[in-house]
Amino acid sequence: MNTDRTKKLLLITSSASAEAPLLKQLQQAFPDIRIYFCPAAEGRIPPEAAESLVVFSDPESRTLFMANAQEQLPPRCVTGISLFTPDTLFHILEKLQPGAENSHFCARYTFADIIGKSAELLRLKAAAEKMADTELSILIEGATGTGKTLFAHAIHNASSRADLPFVTVNLAAADAQQQLCWLRRGIGGGTVFLDHVDDASAEMQTELLSILETRCRSARVRLLAASSSDLAQRCQENTFRSDLYFRLREGYLYLPPLSERREDIPLLADYWAKTIFHCDKPFSPDVLELLTAAYWPGNVRELRSLVKFAVAVSEREMIIKADLPYEDLQQAISRKKAEKEAAPETDEVTLSILSAIHQLNERGEIAGRSRIYWYLKDHGSSISEYRIRKMIPQMAIQGLLSSGHGKYGLSLTDKGVMILEMYRQEG
Repeated sequence: MNTDRTKKLLLITSSASAEAPLLKQLQQAFPDIRIYFCPAAEGRIPPEAAESLVVFSDPESRTLFMANAQEQLPPRCVTGISLFTPDTLFHILEKLQPGAENSHFCARYTFADIIGKSAELLRLKAAAEKMADTELSILIEGATGTGKTLFAHAIHNASSRADLPFVTVNLAAADAQQQLCWLRRGIGGGTVFLDHVDDASAEMQTELLSILETRCRSARVRLLAASSSDLAQRCQENTFRSDLYFRLREGYLYLPPLSERREDIPLLADYWAKTIFHCDKPFSPDVLELLTAAYWPGNVRELRSLVKFAVAVSEREMIIKADLPYEDLQQAISRKKAEKEAAPETDEVTLSILSAIHQLNERGEIAGRSRIYWYLKDHGSSISEYRIRKMIPQMAIQGLLSSGHGKYGLSLTDKGVMILEMYRQEG
């Protein structure tokens, strides 16, 4: 830990009984830091603790301090969501960047912040809410920008641990190894969110598994993890430990790309404009049509950035095409059309999925993504459900698949049938 700029800590608490044991343990752990205590009821910072990092043990202590405050709060202060343990303070001292203002070690989002009406999103929210009530470790997979962090926050806030710390460990960060060091100490309960877990090196995976099986399990820490790649496929390729994978995947969520829930795009655009960017201007119908048709490689995150841009530059009573980076959108739509018209890739995975859908259609079964996965698995295929979910939108763009209505699910287009027949004749 870099203590050059963080040499003093002032803990303000309304519980005097917590002071002595915390003081002793913290002084032993961080001998280079001067640690002070102050009762919240005093409403002032002792002169000797000036320029300290101020930590309020819980919201009540902050409220009490402010009610009796004789001075303004310093810029560097942290508010807990329940009484801090030494382990929680270890985390703050090692992870908090000097100069951070009013940091809160809690989850910011709830399920109410997840906007949309598509059937797939509603199903995912319902499944996540059910899992939130359990102690299951949950793996959340999906492309960049689909909302994995949002779901992790919401799950924590809907769980019985909502009043305990929510701590993010970014395994893609430069200081990932240091973050694992404080995780090994434990955080006294709460939820640990392992973000970018697919970026963990082989050595880091081994250390992480050791921590999860010993320290975190004994401390009753809830685990959530997010990955932008298919970890099941990574296990087959021997680039991710299967024992770690199954430790993380007691529960599972796959977040689809925005292209698979286009009916949510107008809702998202309107929500962000009004709620986040405080703009009451409506979007013109042609703008909403353009946004719904556009290609969104950055998914929800990219759409949010575009709405922010449009709100910032709009000078009329309605957001129109002139307020959008119109040429970029048009080029993206043109690329999408070109992909649809291009010759399809007939690799083994594509052909296997086509064959599975065809066989399920022949049997009169619903050709949904999960059913395709189990059909292929029963026939000896190792294609993961994640990869199937990623391939289906691409195959639809190529004109190989169509999404039926009612009970029929996916089916092959004439083009898809032709490709499958050509393969069978050649093979």
